[in-house]
Order: sequence, then structure tokens, then C-alpha cells
Amino acid sequence: MDLDFVTDSQGTTHDWRKELAEHLFQQQQENGAWLNKNDRWYEGNPDLATAYVLIALRNCEPKTSRPSK
Repeated sequence: MDLDFVTDSQGTTHDWRKELAEHLFQQQQENGAWLNKNDRWYEGNPDLATAYVLIALRNCEPKTSRPSK
């Protein structure tokens, strides 16, 4: 993703990758999985919820230098 920072309606700039990763790590269960207490769309299934989180975390990796176009 090419968007590094977002600015909220209050004018505060956020490093969305860092903040999202920190939030997700706080939600991780002791067994390493993630779980949504709302079972809508099968997100109560820890295998599926964990897969979704891992996809999200993949997008939270710091950007590396990219070759010039």
C-alpha cells in the first residue's frame, strides 16, 4: 500500500501500520490465535479469524525502499 500515514478528523496524523499491528497483537489469544466474539461470517472460528489477521499484519510490514520508476 502506498499510503503511509492517515490524518483523522481532529488533524492527528497516524502511522496506520504501526497502530493496527499494535492493536491486533493486543487482541491475540494466549494460544496464538485471534478470535472475533461476534460469530457473523464465521469469524468466531479461530482458524478463519487468525487467517484474516495474518493477512492484515502482512500489510503492516514497514515499507522497504522501492526501485525508481
